[in-house]
Amino acid sequence: MSGYNVKGVVLSFGVGLAAGAYMVARSNKKEKPDPAKKAEQHLWKVAEYSLTSGLIRVCDELQLYDALWESGPSTAAELAQKMNCSERWLTEILSQATAAGICVYFFGKFCLKPEYAHLLRDPKKAPRSMQGLFEMVYCMLDRRSATVESIKSGLGVDYDYEKSDISAAIDRKNSNWFENKLEDDVLKNVKAPKSEKSLVDMLEAGIQVADIGCGFGASTVQMAKRFPKSHFCAFEASQKALLKIKERVEAAGLTNVTVCNVLEKSLAEGSSSGGKFDFIYVHDVIHDMTEPKKFLKEAKKGLSPDGCMVVVDIACSDNLKENIARPDAAGMYGFSCFLCLACSTSKKGGAGLGTCGFPESVARKWTGDEGFEFFEVLEIESLPSNVAYVVA
Repeated sequence: MSGYNVKGVVLSFGVGLAAGAYMVARSNKKEKPDPAKKAEQHLWKVAEYSLTSGLIRVCDELQLYDALWESGPSTAAELAQKMNCSERWLTEILSQATAAGICVYFFGKFCLKPEYAHLLRDPKKAPRSMQGLFEMVYCMLDRRSATVESIKSGLGVDYDYEKSDISAAIDRKNSNWFENKLEDDVLKNVKAPKSEKSLVDMLEAGIQVADIGCGFGASTVQMAKRFPKSHFCAFEASQKALLKIKERVEAAGLTNVTVCNVLEKSLAEGSSSGGKFDFIYVHDVIHDMTEPKKFLKEAKKGLSPDGCMVVVDIACSDNLKENIARPDAAGMYGFSCFLCLACSTSKKGGAGLGTCGFPESVARKWTGDEGFEFFEVLEIESLPSNVAYVVA
């Protein structure tokens, strides 16, 4: 050790430690965030998700997810041969799906993740499929020019807007829920307040039912099949939807369904048999109506004293700040701008409720104003963004 300057070594080592600690401290020091940079990154993500959404629709139209799921791990060449498509294009779109987290790529093969297969295959094959939702989104985007004009004039467009077949997309989105969840998650939980009879028991015994704003009639047809002793009046305003309901009813061979154009028949008139309705079902419709108070008035007149009305609508607040703070608020208000508010303002003087325009407080007051004396709130397990109001 005599040849070494021990003090110098120790001193150098100490200086080195101090310098290292200083550099680590500097590297760990949080830089002041740049709001503009953060905003730019956020918007890039928005654009990225939009592109992914668009390609999800493309894959749906090609039935690519179904083909990939049925084939298992496949090369683009194998899929191209099976689907009679371009290998180069399949490589590109599957690469995007992999980058988006929908697929995986290994050993030269693409594979659809199981958790996404249940959500992105054809709804006819996958009950939980969300493809109807993505179809809705792109139908709504077809309304963007009309939305610009609506913002200027205050006058919206209804479901029959010629450039968008939104009703078909909604039907594709909701059909599986009506088939698999309506009875278990809603109907079985309802009792007629006055008689305390189970609604399902009443339907099985045979009652008069009005299904309001039923679109292409998925809910009506499902209930009519399940409860053949009951008679159903399918009320709809959309001319496109009215034609489709009739086709669906005829195809199902149902004789216990009457299709009613709301412009020609009022709910207050009662059922086709001349009596009042024992059950009125209203699914995600009131916040779209131009005259919701008029509807509630007619519902009160048309409902039997021993019956009940079930209104499924958005679970929301009457406080704008609370609604904006919801995790799904951007989607809710997006739906409203392109569809719900557009429908609710499609007539001069329309109510203009929009997606979050019929909260519990409003529902309680308006139904009470029309003479309804019973009001109950039911949660819907399979539709966490919705709530059911039982009214009588």
